[in-house]
Amino acid sequence: MTNLIQNYNNARSDYDVFKDQIELSVRADQDGYYSIGCVEHHFDPGCSMCPDNTQFLSYLAGRTKNAKLHTTAVILPWNDPLRVVEKIALLDNLSDGRALFGMGRGLARREYEGFGLEMGESRERFDEAAEMVMRSRGRLRRKRRQVLPAGQGADPPASIGELQGPHDHGRDEPRLGGGRRQAGAAHDGVHPGAAGDHAHADDRGVPQDLPRHPRW
Repeated sequence: MTNLIQNYNNARSDYDVFKDQIELSVRADQDGYYSIGCVEHHFDPGCSMCPDNTQFLSYLAGRTKNAKLHTTAVILPWNDPLRVVEKIALLDNLSDGRALFGMGRGLARREYEGFGLEMGESRERFDEAAEMVMRSRGRLRRKRRQVLPAGQGADPPASIGELQGPHDHGRDEPRLGGGRRQAGAAHDGVHPGAAGDHAHADDRGVPQDLPRHPRW
């Protein structure tokens, strides 16, 4: 199930709406639902009023026991990509490894206007941010495999301590939609399909290999 968290015409208090959605989610977990999700939307309570679905799901992590917790979705053009990875890694730990990660680029013009962003740049912003998120996530996934006990098939929660912030190498760091990158530019550190034993690192200090079938 997915929580839309709608409040048409502000007919109810925010508190009552959130409490209802939380109780529905807890009941869904008790009834055996496979996963419980939450959208990200801004500036329109009638459509949805959850500006941070990772925060909402983190609360549900403490109220549920079995259901996976999925973002549907984190809108990358509105979020810093490294912060996205940090928050998903935190959610994965708080939920005992139940986090499922979904990302999107948004669909409402009013939301882009509210953030002072051009909706026409949404594809470029999403592509750049998604690439950075997947590289950072790949680093966490390899670390998790290293700590698996022999014979254990499930991954342990992600390690936040494995993330690194931007490093100053005297080159321009790729910015979230800030500038149009030149295709194939060496300083971008982008090498699609460069998976293997020798991962390249970009200016944010994270490897280049892009997992094709992520768990979250």
